Amino acid sequence: MFRRFFSFLKPARPVPESDQANFRNLFFDIGWFGILNGSTIAFLSIYAARIGANTSQLGLITAAPAIISLIFALPSGNWLGRRQTRGAVVTTAILSRMVYLVYVPLPFLLDNFGGQTQVLIIILATLVMSIPGTALAMGFNALFAEAVPLEWRGYVVGVRNAVFAVTTTLATLLCGRVLVSTTFPMGYVVVFGLGFLGAAMSAYHLFRVHTTTEKYIPPEIDGISINWFSRLRQQLRTDILRGPFGRVLFLLIAFHLAQYLPAPIFPAFSVNVLKLSDQIIGLGSALFYVTVFIGSLQFARLSARWGNRILTGVGLVMLGIYPVLLGISTGPTLYLITSLVGGFAWSVAGGAYYNYLLENVPPADRPAHLAWFTIGANAAILVASIIGPLVGNWLGLSGALIVLGAIRMLTGFSIARWG
Repeated sequence: MFRRFFSFLKPARPVPESDQANFRNLFFDIGWFGILNGSTIAFLSIYAARIGANTSQLGLITAAPAIISLIFALPSGNWLGRRQTRGAVVTTAILSRMVYLVYVPLPFLLDNFGGQTQVLIIILATLVMSIPGTALAMGFNALFAEAVPLEWRGYVVGVRNAVFAVTTTLATLLCGRVLVSTTFPMGYVVVFGLGFLGAAMSAYHLFRVHTTTEKYIPPEIDGISINWFSRLRQQLRTDILRGPFGRVLFLLIAFHLAQYLPAPIFPAFSVNVLKLSDQIIGLGSALFYVTVFIGSLQFARLSARWGNRILTGVGLVMLGIYPVLLGISTGPTLYLITSLVGGFAWSVAGGAYYNYLLENVPPADRPAHLAWFTIGANAAILVASIIGPLVGNWLGLSGALIVLGAIRMLTGFSIARWG
């Protein structure tokens, strides 16, 4: 039965032998990252809250990667543009993911370093890892495009999403069980240790991904023949915004803005309005990733039939249903149904927008285009994290979820229609 269940992950046609190793390592990479996501990433803010972090500090932990990305995206794009993709990805993966080791001894040292000191360490570690993490995020997009042929990207993304959903769910359930059965704070040693293992193994499998695409190295700028302003424009690559990629970039920024606007309201509504227990919230998270897994199994077929632009828009429309249903919920039943809907919607939108981006990035100039995407997406996340709570205070949490869900739907329709 186990083999039959996972047989759904097999492609409709044989994978070329030259691509099999890359696909396998990309699957293992995301599988181990799912373990990291279901352990350290999922429970770090909870640990920080339990040792005394206030809401501003918790918000900074969440927003730190976006802040750093805005600062380092363009320099990272220029740095990546002059280096071999695989080497740059491996280097930044090691530099960023080794920082997760810092979290492992923190529970042991709680008596030596008080709660506020540890919160500061967590914030600083998050900021530090986000510097190479910015280059890693852009570099991985380029590595994926170089390592996976265009006709196989739908299949690979679908399987990666499915594997990520499974390992994240298993890791979350395991860590929750560990934290319940051990005394605080020692259970977090296991949680953070498991997260570091996932981070290290993910980096190892990225090291084993190989590309055959010839690396494009842009010509050096002649400092004598052009003035300072021209050099600055070439470094910023403003020509990208005026080209055909500009419209796609604008729509993907709108995608991230609409996606993240209701995100700050979800936990407050679930805890303060619906009064849900941790057990119900955990069950909702598990159901979310179950339908992510199921939807991911169908992603390659849907992508081949409808295309990634249409799926990106339709997926965001479906994601708009999530906050609307949550906003009219009065108890756990509709909340759990909402989790099922949201997981399936993300299995479509999360994979499609990624491929939609790569389809519109010139192969010879990926780092610069991906740098602008990183800036735009992270700016949208920061703006959404500010505007979302303001709308919640203005309309009330329930009304805000309904309105922001409608904004998701309208944005999704715009992408499907004019993308």
